[in-house]
Parts: sequence; structure tokens; C-alpha cells
Amino acid sequence: MNLVLSLHTEDQEQAWVRLETGRPFSVRIGRAPEAELVVPDTVPEELRLSVSRFHARLFSHNGTLWLEDLDSHNFTWLNERIVFLPTPVKLPAELRLGGVRLSLRSEEGRPDLPSAPLAPHAARAGERPAADIASTRRSELGLRAKEQLHWLSALAAVAELAAAARRASSLCKDVEQFSAGVLGAERVTLHHNLSWPEFLALTQKLEIPNELLHEHGIDTATQAMRSQYAHLRQDAGARQSWIINVPAGQSSRHCLLEAHFDKQRPGQELSDDANTFVHFAVRMIQPLLAALTELEAERAAVIESVPHLPSAHMVQLCESERLWGNSVDHRKSMYFAELAAKRYLGAFQGDRKLSVLFFLGESGTGKSALARVIHRLSDHAAQPFLELNCAAIPITLAESELFGYEKGAHDKAYTAKAGWFEAAAGGTLFLDEIGKTTAEFQSKLLKVLDTGEFSRLGSNSTRKTHCYVILATSEDPVSLCESGRLLREFWYRVGAFTITLAPLRERPDDIALLVQRKLQHMNAEHPDDPPKRMSDKAFALFKAYHWPGNIRELIQYLEVAYALTPPDQPIIDVPHLPESFCRGVGVTQGPRPEAVLAALARKRWDDYMEIAERQYLVALIAACEGNLSEVARRAEKSYQTIHNKLREVRQWLQDTSGAEAELEKKQLQEIAGKWWHVIMREGD
Repeated sequence: MNLVLSLHTEDQEQAWVRLETGRPFSVRIGRAPEAELVVPDTVPEELRLSVSRFHARLFSHNGTLWLEDLDSHNFTWLNERIVFLPTPVKLPAELRLGGVRLSLRSEEGRPDLPSAPLAPHAARAGERPAADIASTRRSELGLRAKEQLHWLSALAAVAELAAAARRASSLCKDVEQFSAGVLGAERVTLHHNLSWPEFLALTQKLEIPNELLHEHGIDTATQAMRSQYAHLRQDAGARQSWIINVPAGQSSRHCLLEAHFDKQRPGQELSDDANTFVHFAVRMIQPLLAALTELEAERAAVIESVPHLPSAHMVQLCESERLWGNSVDHRKSMYFAELAAKRYLGAFQGDRKLSVLFFLGESGTGKSALARVIHRLSDHAAQPFLELNCAAIPITLAESELFGYEKGAHDKAYTAKAGWFEAAAGGTLFLDEIGKTTAEFQSKLLKVLDTGEFSRLGSNSTRKTHCYVILATSEDPVSLCESGRLLREFWYRVGAFTITLAPLRERPDDIALLVQRKLQHMNAEHPDDPPKRMSDKAFALFKAYHWPGNIRELIQYLEVAYALTPPDQPIIDVPHLPESFCRGVGVTQGPRPEAVLAALARKRWDDYMEIAERQYLVALIAACEGNLSEVARRAEKSYQTIHNKLREVRQWLQDTSGAEAELEKKQLQEIAGKWWHVIMREGD
């Protein structure tokens, strides 16, 4: 497979050179004539000058393509991430050398681009294995950071090491080797994620006096780093130690970094930059080291993974109840719901106590629909299914509604009335928002669940029921117990089999399926109109929205947008979306002034779409915190497309004037908030 390296100049992509990958090669890219790939004159002069003489090296080794920076002044970027060490390249890839943008793709992927092959004498085989190259590169970067006091560059290199780490031991070793180069030490040892007893034992072993911990303690509270640390000047003349306390939940974890120096240089003091590098570097990687250690322990404990796949019949029932979804979390919930219906609920038929399930999920995640599916799957399907929202009835009436009452039991009890437990006998009773009830009510309900017996209000006679009970809440049960709103003994009884329904923001891949299924249903209800679908721009807004109301909110917004779209128009576009939804996603900021409304009414359709596109791009950049790669992923567009659109917005901001334009600029700035500098940044 051959590769095509392309240049992006003036928004055009032109093939530059073809790289033959049939054998190992190594080419340097830069401005120097001695480089194997010299930036051509077709690149504007101001961009060419941003490229160093020898800027980066592209090479292959053992069938893998690698990219590394060659001490460039303006950095080397791979898919919008700074590259220092040799980094594997996966195709297709976007490169940036200073201000020059490049694309690297397989030749088969771009047959439309003409290219000239790289001359055979310009390619040379890599002399060293990639592992040796990376190791040497770490040392070189460390020495350069020490000599030039570029501790920020050194921290960026540590971040690069952390991003590529897969095991805690390898990350710790890489950081030790790199730090040794930065500090000019013979060797560096990093003790991380220490508990307080472990930390004390280590300081005693290293003969670090306890009084030094207090004497040299420095309290730092900044936006970038909130921790307490103490750095100790050399003890024994040849060792320097740093102690860093990193908050981890309710306790602190401790790191100790030892730097061992040449015995011939006792008493040497390190610069403040070196101390700053150590404090920030260890503070940066400590949480990742802890997470990797925990993950490795979990992987070691896993014996066998269980496939959580619901049956075809379960999927069919979920479709009928509009419980749509293909995400892992959704399938897992449906899998356990099917097990509950078929194997758990009917397992205690001869017992007096009632079988109970518990649903935990935010409002709008489909708890009621799932309860109906479980009822239809169970052996109680032929009997009634009753649903009661405990938050929708007054607390004083909850007991009479659930247990029933006799004539004269209270002022409005003109006749006797059966309660929900009686009405649901032999079937299923679903009680939503059980956390909204009182402790007294929960205590009485607990007795019914344990015995299957209850009494109507105003009656001393005992009645029996045998129904399945499904309880649900949208709040964390543990928090409810801690606040006293949920009895602990009640939670211990009902929470044994809990099914969690994930919120829609944690199931972004299901949004497309939900939109598709709902549009199919609405199109079927309007057979005389042309079938409607959502435009790419409108769907991108749906993907970017955080959906606090979950599936219920999505369905409601779709129904409103469908109704606002003219019957003869097949596309649901941004102008048809409800104003409340647009405000939520950041396309508009509050009600528009009358002047803006009047101006919009005079605009052509294309002009209005350009306004919506600008607002959407700015809102998405703010939502992604200025990360253009994440913007491209959410918008499902290439990075180059996002870059071109952003350039158009900047050009519009620069060239457009007038009262209407200034009002729109102000709105865009309000939408962007603190990320406005990303919108205005030049040369990106």
C-alpha cells in the first residue's frame, strides 16, 4: 500500500508526494534543502517560515508508520495533538507543521489526487528500532528542557507520555526516565499512590526527618493545582526528594519522587523551574496512575464476561412500547428486565411476601414503558397492570388510594372503594416516584410487601393480595436514605433487584435511532403528506443537546418540529425546531429583539440558514470547550470542514458591518462565552 502526502493551501488540497511503503523508510520534512521532503514554493511564504529547517520525521518500522518532532520551534501536530516522541500514525491522518497543514492517506483512498513518487535516493531505511528511538528521544527532550528551561514543553511531553500509557508500570518508568533528563539526575524513582502509613514508612526508610515536612511545607491553592506539597532540599548531599499530596476523594494520596545525583556534586541546588516541573508533572499523572492501577486490578479479577443481549421477543416488545435503543447500557437494562420477568418475579409463588423490582432512572428514561414490558413478559400478563405516580397525589390521600377505604372512613368516603392493591390482584402494580412518599406510608407499604396483607382505611378486617410490585425513583436511593426521605429498612427490602435506566446523554449513539423510529411513526400517521426526515444541521443540534428530559423530551420536541414543518415540505430544518430547544442548545440567547425579527423576515432562506449555521458552530465550539477535533466528531464532519467553516465565520466577523450585523456579533459572543478567543484566534 502506497501513501499520498497532500498539502492544504488556500482551502485546496493538492497532492505533494507518494511514499512507497513496501520497505522501511525515513524522511525528514522541513525548509532545509538537505531535508528529504522540502516544503514546496506553492506554500505561502508566511506559512513556509513557520516550518523549521528540519521540522519532523516520518518513518516506518516493523510495518508501523511513525511521526516524531525534530526539535521544531512551532511544534508538530498529529490529529490536533502535539507530538514530541515517536508516535504511531493511523490512517487517514491530519498533520500540521507550524502553520502548514498536511493530509496522509492511502493511495487507494484518494485515486483522484495526482502525485509524483518520492525519488528512491531520498528515502532511507530506519537504523534503529522504534523502542530505542523513543527511549533516546525522551532523554534528548529531557536534556533540552533542562538546558533551555522549557519546563512547559517538558510538561507537554509528560502529557504525551500519559496519553499513550496503557499500564501504570510503563507510565511510571517512562516518567522516571524523562524526569532524569530534565533534572540532570543519574536516576529518578517515583513512589506513587501511597496511603499515609505507606508514606510514613517510606520517609523513615529514606531517613527524611519528620520536622522537614512541616518546616518546608508550601500551601498552594490555584486554579490549575489545588494540593499541598513540600519539596525538600538535598539531604545526604546527593539526593533530592519531593513530597506531593494529591486529593483523592475524601482522603489524600501521596507521591514521593527521588532524584539521585552524582556523588561528586554535593549541595547542588536545582532551579525553581525544575521544582515547578516536578510538582506539576507528578500532580498531572498521579490520578492517571491511580486509575490505571485500579483498572488493572479489575481486569485481573474478571473471569468471564457475560453477554447482556435481550432475546428477539424482548426486543419486539420493547419496539411496541417504543423503548428504542442499541447502546450497551440500554441492551443491558433490557436483558436484566427480561430475566426479572421470566425467572425472578415468579420464583416465590408459594411465599406470602410479594415479589418486588426497583427501577432507578431519571424522569423520561422509559421506566413506565419498561414496567409494562415486564408485565407482558411475566406469568401475570393476563391480569391487570396498574400504574400510580406517587408524586401526583397528595400525601394525605396516598394511603387511601393504595389500600382503599370503607364508607365513612373520612369526610369524602361516601361509599366504600377498593384500593390499588385490590384492583391489581394477580397482576402488576407499578408505583413511580416512591421517594416522594412519607416514612409512615413506606412503613405500611413494607408490611404489605413482607406479608401480602393489608387493611382498608376504616376497617379492621385483613385482606390479601398477590401481585408483582415494581417501584421506581428518579433520585439516588442512598442520598434519599441519608436525608431521611427513604427508610433504610424499606430500601434494603426493595432494592435487591435494581434495574438502572441510563439517561439519554449517556446514550448519544441511540439518538439517531430514536429520531428515526419516531419519524417513521409520525409519517405513518400522516400518509397523505410526503414523508419527513431531519436535515443534517437540525440533527447535529439534537446530537449536541444535553437532554435533561431524556427520551420524553426528545419525543416532544420532535412532535413540535414535525407540526411546525409545512405539510408539503419533506425536510425538518433548523427554523422548524422549537425556540425553547434552540435556546437550550445555544443557537439563540433568549428572545430576539423586534429589530432582529423584522430583519430576519426580510432575509432570503439561504441568508437565514447561514445565520443558523454560524450560531450552531459557535455553540458547538463552546459545548466542546474549544476542542475542534471534538467539534468535528459531534458534527460528524471532517476536521478540515470545521476549520473552513470557522475561517468563514472569522471572515464574516471581520468584513461585515451595520446595526444588524453588530447585533448578531454580540449574540455570537454571548453564546461563545469564555471560548470566544477560539473563534477569533488567527492562524488556526
